[in-house]
Amino acid sequence: MFGHVSLRNLWWKGALVLLLVLLGGACHPAMVTPDKFARFKGGAFKAITADGVRVKVRSLPNEPYGDLKLWSGTVELHLKEQGYRLQKKEAVTSAGGPGQSLTALYGFRNRDYVYMVNVFVKGTGLFSRVILVEAAGPYEEFQKHEGAIRKSLETLKF
Repeated sequence: MFGHVSLRNLWWKGALVLLLVLLGGACHPAMVTPDKFARFKGGAFKAITADGVRVKVRSLPNEPYGDLKLWSGTVELHLKEQGYRLQKKEAVTSAGGPGQSLTALYGFRNRDYVYMVNVFVKGTGLFSRVILVEAAGPYEEFQKHEGAIRKSLETLKF
């Protein structure tokens, strides 16, 4: 009634589905390179300016599972425990969905630096990911590039 089903055909179909699922979960988040930044080739998104401001995008397993509120709260607590001075906390939106932006200052060798981390959560369940978009640099230089970084952040897809 159902015809002949070969075990070999089932195995190949199952392997193909598994491969597609695994590759779908391993894609790198992407965004437009901010103005005046040079992007490093290959792999995850990393870019730098001539005056030392850097942007990096990371995708991490959402393990243990948590929502945006949990992960942004965890990042905020970590920053405070490490001595960062939180300056700004605000909701942000990217092409991939809503997120939370935290901007902090830290001193190093008699100079202030800015560290901005934007937290996003992609999906639920086994293949859920936490997406971090980090930007940092000397205070004065960071101020010159912050608008371009935020504009580029709006294009983030994950």
